[in-house]
Amino acid sequence: MTITVAKAKELYLSGLSMSQIARMHEISISTVKARLVIGRVELRGYGGYHNNARAQAIIDYYNETGSMRGVSARTGATFETVKRVLLRAGVVLNLNNGGRVPIRVSKDVIDRYKAGASFAELNDAFGICRQTIKKALIEAGVAIRKNHGTKIIKSNKRKSNNV
Repeated sequence: MTITVAKAKELYLSGLSMSQIARMHEISISTVKARLVIGRVELRGYGGYHNNARAQAIIDYYNETGSMRGVSARTGATFETVKRVLLRAGVVLNLNNGGRVPIRVSKDVIDRYKAGASFAELNDAFGICRQTIKKALIEAGVAIRKNHGTKIIKSNKRKSNNV
């Protein structure tokens, strides 16, 4: 099955993706793309994260926290999408080269940890993974609590099979 330039253009401009059009007409994505290029259609970015508010939200949150995993958790974008958006925007990525690059987390994260919040609570509140929070706290000179404020209860009692 094939598709005309006009039909490909009509479907793409109506909001369908190239892969959706390809599946509908049982053709390859490259065929759809070729028809759109011939029709001089401006192609959209991948995943809807190209030059729009969602991409800007990813960039802003990354600049605030420095954690791609945190951005991924907070925005729902995949890690690879976050990385691609940041690279396209020219953002210098914090690859944490053995702890030599400082990790950026908001002062609120540090203050809440000092006030007794656990890593899990901070992860839920800010979407920053435990490792990133811990590294940032260490770099900020904050003492890390043992067991992170949780109590471990150990029992040596055996379960009885008596009913």
